[in-house]
Amino acid sequence: MSPAKKSDETADSKAKTSQFAKLLDAAEPVRLKAGEVIEATVITKSKSELWVDVGGLLTGFIPAREVGESGKVIHDIKVGDTVPASVVVPENDEGYAILSMKRAARDKVWTTLEQRFSTKDSFPARVVEANVGGLLLDAGGVRGFLPVSQLAPEHYPRVAGGDRDLIYDKLSQFIGNDLTVQVLDLNQVENKLILSEKLARTQETEASLSKYEIGDTVKGKVTGVVDFGVFIN
Repeated sequence: MSPAKKSDETADSKAKTSQFAKLLDAAEPVRLKAGEVIEATVITKSKSELWVDVGGLLTGFIPAREVGESGKVIHDIKVGDTVPASVVVPENDEGYAILSMKRAARDKVWTTLEQRFSTKDSFPARVVEANVGGLLLDAGGVRGFLPVSQLAPEHYPRVAGGDRDLIYDKLSQFIGNDLTVQVLDLNQVENKLILSEKLARTQETEASLSKYEIGDTVKGKVTGVVDFGVFIN
């Protein structure tokens, strides 16, 4: 090989190396923050875990318990799928991120709940538990509390003498049913969600009451009698 040709190849090699170095310098490093929701691509999977690629520069790990509510969810995910995940640990000692799809789903629900709180939208939520103080509802994966005082009038447990066992029996009848509610108060950091069925009825109630004026004589059906008065529909 002639000295001239060898010199040209060396110069070409140096130019390519320099170009590659510039590309690396220009590439933005992936910097994750705990709690951040990202999109990741599944690169491999097993029954117990998912390994994902984040931006082509970082590998993430999702344990099966953080994928979904059951093993069926991880079974349905395929290599190459893009999944939303919340960052639990940005980078551990081994150099990869620990992620959670469950948390990402919950964060999305909280965002929706905050929007509904802002716009005062009503929505259905499933009653999952009851106690003498009220009902626990599932609002898209987030548990919310509906105090007895925030039940609609027709659902209020009217019990003479305030017998706690009878109140619990009446409230337990709602388990498994959907109630239309509004968000009364929420705080994601404290995992607090307070719901109101009575508030959700506000517009409907106002429309009904707009037909009446003080002093009008109306007919109604007695729906409950207690020590302090009578409930009429």
